[in-house]
Amino acid sequence: MSKTTCLGEGLLQRFHYGLARLGVALVPPLSRRTVLALARVLGAAGYRLLARDRAIARANLAMAYGEALSSTARDAIVREAFHSFTRTMLDSIWFLHDFPNRMARWIRVEPSMTAWTESGPIIAVTAHLGNWELLGQTGVFLGAPPLSVAARSRNETLDRFFASQRARHGMRIVWREGALRVLCQELSRGGRVAMVLDQHIRPSEGAAWVRFFGRLAAMSPAAALLARRYAAPILPAFCVAEADGGYRAFAHPPIFPDGPADLNQAIADAFEREIRACPGQWLWMYKRWKYVPSRASADEYPFYAHPSSEG
Repeated sequence: MSKTTCLGEGLLQRFHYGLARLGVALVPPLSRRTVLALARVLGAAGYRLLARDRAIARANLAMAYGEALSSTARDAIVREAFHSFTRTMLDSIWFLHDFPNRMARWIRVEPSMTAWTESGPIIAVTAHLGNWELLGQTGVFLGAPPLSVAARSRNETLDRFFASQRARHGMRIVWREGALRVLCQELSRGGRVAMVLDQHIRPSEGAAWVRFFGRLAAMSPAAALLARRYAAPILPAFCVAEADGGYRAFAHPPIFPDGPADLNQAIADAFEREIRACPGQWLWMYKRWKYVPSRASADEYPFYAHPSSEG
């Protein structure tokens, strides 16, 4: 990497960090109505300006739904996905202020979430659906803060900043690199861990291949492996946005390690079910099907997918 490139990247990282600090300063005092309006405006701007993300989202939807959705319907979902992501980012900041009152007012916690507060080791899994950040904060609000796995970005300063913001009300973060040892320690003493598992993983890193919207997708097997090792149930949990400006936090029945023969597929099935229920709230702009298994045709996958010699 050239000196000029390094300098440019450093400036960009400082800009992102400054923008994050500005958001933390400006967003929390806003009214709920203003936050929701701002999410609509910024989401619409993102849809118009981020052409590549828009193309990825459309390709994902075309692959997942085929002819079941018209191009108009697909485009409406893409617009909503941009709005949903923007609202998630703003709300991850907005709820940090006056935390107990805002959580009590705007998060409707369904009885199914009581499984999270029961004693014994448990593994919560979720997807980039609705507000996954607020789901972790819901655990804190219920008095059962999870140890959450987070992925680092290329901006270490920004990572540290957001980690400190998450920790303000008791959230605990472990970085994905080297997380296994810490997760094992947490579960061995009957603790709670949480993972976002709808991300791609390199097949060479031990990915599990699961059926997701009818196509094979590489997924981390970490939750399934840990569940079997520590006899810990897996709790698919979600926090989806509602029309009144609030959220609904809920969970599926726990998946026990001695239940389904393929725990990874059971997790993927839970994700797909909830994404189909509210497709506009999933992150369709993400390269979920980044790897094509060797026994599949590349024509069945989005344009950004890479061939894999495994699977």
